[in-house]
Amino acid sequence: MTCRQLLKILSEQTWRLDSPRLSMRWYLSRLPTGAMVEKKLSKMPLTRLFFKRYCEDITDYQVRRLAFASGLLVQKEGTLRRWRLLRVAGLSDERLTSMSERLLSDVLED
Repeated sequence: MTCRQLLKILSEQTWRLDSPRLSMRWYLSRLPTGAMVEKKLSKMPLTRLFFKRYCEDITDYQVRRLAFASGLLVQKEGTLRRWRLLRVAGLSDERLTSMSERLLSDVLED
């Protein structure tokens, strides 16, 4: 039952690029029995598998934010500038992961 609820939550968030980071804590906060699920997680292999597969790490979250922001900027302004892209994405140079930095460089080259 818990996996069905989690999959429903995931399907509602799939196309929302501006949603918060989809971490285990975020998913658990959406469940009515989140505290119990967290406590009994070791006895729930399907739920553990769901979290392992669908929870975002920081890099995934940053990439999603950059994708959303670049789409907005291209649509509104037609151009991409690094500082503007970071501002709209809500990210900073200091906290960018190396993978996000590479993606940002690739996007700005094109």
